[in-house]
Amino acid sequence: MLASSCSVYGAQDKLIDERSEVNPLTTYAKANYLAEQGVLPLTNKIFSVTVLRQATVYGLSYRMRFDLAVNGMVMNLFKYGKSRL
Repeated sequence: MLASSCSVYGAQDKLIDERSEVNPLTTYAKANYLAEQGVLPLTNKIFSVTVLRQATVYGLSYRMRFDLAVNGMVMNLFKYGKSRL
């Protein structure tokens, strides 16, 4: 199993799932996506590769994280008067 990140989806104006197109915006997201692309071809009849795109689920940040989904929705609410999601 490879622990990746949901950051590979980037900012999108629609609901997404594991079949959605990726749009990595940061170096971190791009590195995770490249790692996924590197390990997925290793799958064969006796070895299975699983990529788990985890969300950020723990810890406080010293600054507002507008790259995260909930914070992005709040930012849109303040900036545009509505959340696009």
